[in-house]
Amino acid sequence: QKSCGLIDQNPYEEVSLLTIQNDIAMCYAYMNRYEDAIELMKKNNIDGMNNAGIGNLLSQHCRKPKEALPYLSHALIRCHSQLHQITLGLANAYAELGDLDSAYAVMCWIQEVCKGLRASDAACFMDKDDVRTLTVLAEISMLQGKEAQAYQYLKQAKASAEKFDSAPDYSMAGMRFYH
Repeated sequence: QKSCGLIDQNPYEEVSLLTIQNDIAMCYAYMNRYEDAIELMKKNNIDGMNNAGIGNLLSQHCRKPKEALPYLSHALIRCHSQLHQITLGLANAYAELGDLDSAYAVMCWIQEVCKGLRASDAACFMDKDDVRTLTVLAEISMLQGKEAQAYQYLKQAKASAEKFDSAPDYSMAGMRFYH
């Protein structure tokens, strides 16, 4: 706690009062002071940044699964969105570096991850992500000189877009493990 009073002396931009508070919360958790850790994490849960930690502590150590599920669900949505951003960024970086195999592999990986998160085959918000992923796969395939494969990805992207547009559903009902 003393470090919080010294924050003005901090020269590192990645260290803030918030990061210190979250580190203190993790120390509480390591000391088996789970309720204190959760309370501090909740207090500093800016934009849901601590949802995964709160949900994990509630479910694993406090035996409060019903209280944990909303935190874990929101963390899952955030993670899903971040994974898409990360993989698109990686694919772009790899393509710029001329490593088309890695660009292709990372997009195939996110496609498989998202398939595992689908609750059913019904139209849902995840179809929109499929369109983006399939379009990037088509672009990479074209760069690799695989026109027939690119065409197949574009057909799949079109089908996903039409599926979503026929019954747009922006709820989280289409995602497994979301409560």
